[in-house]
Amino acid sequence: LVETEAKAQNANTNHTLNHKMSYAITQKLSIDAQGALYESNTTRPLSVGKFGYCFEDLNYSAEAKYLLNKTDYITADWSSDHFEYYYKYNQDYKTYTSGQKELQTEQARDAFHAKGVFRLLNHHQVTTGVEWVDETLTSAGRLKSDEANVYTLAGYVQDEITLLKKLDVVAGLRYVNHKEFGNAVTPKLSLLYKIGNLNLRTTYARGFKAPTLKELYYHYEKSGSLYLGNTDLKPQTSNYYAGSVEYNVKGLSLSVTTYQNDIKGMIDYQTIATSVEDAANGIKNTRQHFNIASVRTKGVDVIFDIHVGGGFNVGGGYSYVDAKNTTDEVRLENVAHHYGNIRVGYEHEWKKYHLNANVMGRFQDDKYYDDGNAKPYDVWKLTTIHRLVTQNSFKLEATAGVDNVLNYKDNSPFGSHYSTLTPGRTYFVGLNIGFSK
Repeated sequence: LVETEAKAQNANTNHTLNHKMSYAITQKLSIDAQGALYESNTTRPLSVGKFGYCFEDLNYSAEAKYLLNKTDYITADWSSDHFEYYYKYNQDYKTYTSGQKELQTEQARDAFHAKGVFRLLNHHQVTTGVEWVDETLTSAGRLKSDEANVYTLAGYVQDEITLLKKLDVVAGLRYVNHKEFGNAVTPKLSLLYKIGNLNLRTTYARGFKAPTLKELYYHYEKSGSLYLGNTDLKPQTSNYYAGSVEYNVKGLSLSVTTYQNDIKGMIDYQTIATSVEDAANGIKNTRQHFNIASVRTKGVDVIFDIHVGGGFNVGGGYSYVDAKNTTDEVRLENVAHHYGNIRVGYEHEWKKYHLNANVMGRFQDDKYYDDGNAKPYDVWKLTTIHRLVTQNSFKLEATAGVDNVLNYKDNSPFGSHYSTLTPGRTYFVGLNIGFSK
């Protein structure tokens, strides 16, 4: 072990400004618009690096909805997102002074989506739409040509039918045209059969995922490791199968789902040999994106919710995941076998005072990595909400609680795969004041 002031989680400040408005032009035509401005600054100790990190994001969107009748409507929406990543210097360096920023990466995404929903008779609904997405990645020094661009055109149709009052059928088809990887068609079929309080569901879906611009072209260094894109990547395809049983009665909800996802050409990092030049510059590990020839993921998900009575309720879930690279017969990285959560809640109202208290626990076993697993862990959180009930326009709500009640901390050496980055037991309070007219 070598002592260092480097941290797995650095101090940061975040600021967000957002706004949303809606306007009904007529009883049938309405418009929604929203926008958000975000900035995040992450600082590092002077002994660790000459700069910290700054992230800025501006996104805005608008949607129009037109009602054809009580059940049918059409929508059209457009959205734009512009993201910038900077080094923010904490000391004078070369031509930069402390506090100055140096742009590293720009990402822009523009999208248009039009959709129509039409009900045919009382048991038949058709949804159809088209979309266009344009993405641009700009980064001097991290891309071979400084800029990369890709667009995707898609059209889809989905039919929802109720047969014999007990059988619901959802069938869909999606067509995609990708600038770099051509055309693909992905179908989906889902059947739901209802027997009293039981719902029996089965699903099949074909998947298509083109490599992202970063997976293709981007390279960067972090904590002594070098991460590389790969221009030889191909799209990954998948066949997903699932079956579930859902049981619902008053005070009890339970569902069990089993699934299998067979993926061809899955995109993931693999460790490769570090070049002599990179090693001389302090790189200890080199990872590059590749198409793993074949991956199989299968598992079981269990979700339950019980209203015990007296204001108490209990809920939770458990997932078992068996994810394997079937080409090399090894576990898939960044996946644990067991995940779960448990929640115990209490709610009561005394005249003008309303109390809501919850204890929530999350757990998972070790996550696999070929250079060392992340540890298993469990973390518990207590949250209480105190609401003052009034008959006028004034509303007061206070929140208080403890996160990581048992004070779990993963103290693995710096650069390890951490199970969680929680710093330990954390206390929090909040106050929400509302006025309405």
